[in-house]
Amino acid sequence: MLRILGIPIGDDARRLIATLLADGSPDALTAAEQLTKGVERDLYAVGLTRPERTAVIACLEEPPESLAELRGVLLREHQP
Repeated sequence: MLRILGIPIGDDARRLIATLLADGSPDALTAAEQLTKGVERDLYAVGLTRPERTAVIACLEEPPESLAELRGVLLREHQP
């Protein structure tokens, strides 16, 4: 299972994030690519840049329960 900031992200949740990011900014597209590559390469974790994290936060404005923890951690990490 892929992890972002230590939070396990199941395949369904990862696909949802990638879909939500697919129509966004260049940073959103890069984040979607990183998530997809992470799964394809069976990586344990994926690191995202600050702009990519911002794109994920934006796409998870009203996250499903499976992604609420990730959004919360991203928001806390995003604070200056």
